[in-house]
Amino acid sequence: MVIVRFYAHGAECRECNVVRAFLTDNAVPFEEFDVDRSPRALQELVELTGSATHVPVMAVEGETFVDFSEEIAARVLELASRET
Repeated sequence: MVIVRFYAHGAECRECNVVRAFLTDNAVPFEEFDVDRSPRALQELVELTGSATHVPVMAVEGETFVDFSEEIAARVLELASRET
């Protein structure tokens, strides 16, 4: 299974909490990067999205997803279920 790179704010970010719960509930392996605490994660976020303000962001298999929707959830599950 592929590991999702998840860029987020801390626990105060409601949208980030929704994505975090989605990944956990669906047993999707992910690595979380707190853009408020890590300058490197913030730089990666800017490189992925062109902005330092767009979270939550998931990056998987060369695709980047900003925000969260049913369509994004389905695509992330599809990509994450691929064998590495």
